[in-house]
Amino acid sequence: MTGAAQRAEVGAAALARREAQDREAAPSAQPAQALAAKASALEDPLASVDALLSDPGGAAVLRWEVPGVLAHTVPHGDVQRDWWARLRAATRGRWAPVPESEPPLLPSLVLRADERERATLGFDDGGVVWVDVASGRAWRAPIAAAAGSALRADVAGW
Repeated sequence: MTGAAQRAEVGAAALARREAQDREAAPSAQPAQALAAKASALEDPLASVDALLSDPGGAAVLRWEVPGVLAHTVPHGDVQRDWWARLRAATRGRWAPVPESEPPLLPSLVLRADERERATLGFDDGGVVWVDVASGRAWRAPIAAAAGSALRADVAGW
């Protein structure tokens, strides 16, 4: 191989390495999808509550208040854990912020942690609305009518 051929081969190899480095350093070809996935992970209003509900040490005393004329409160036990798992399955990845201009929904449930109101949950036609009391932010997740009816019926039986 001649000197010129060797230099050309080394130059081509260097160029190929540089192009590979440029591809690795370049933004993803799907930045919008990556941002949307990141945003939806951040917009899961129930994620912080999952940690509270699954705390085996029970650092916080969790109770569900069912408002209304015959308001009552129940501890977060096995029945509520099963109900929560079904709510999570029905709403996972479907949450979207509720515009502040929308009128508030009357809650069907209030989650209390150590006797302080943490969040409210309400059902509307075809969806679930979750309001974080501390921030005042609200989210809505559309769910199938049958799933919403079953979740509401279970709460009525608490």
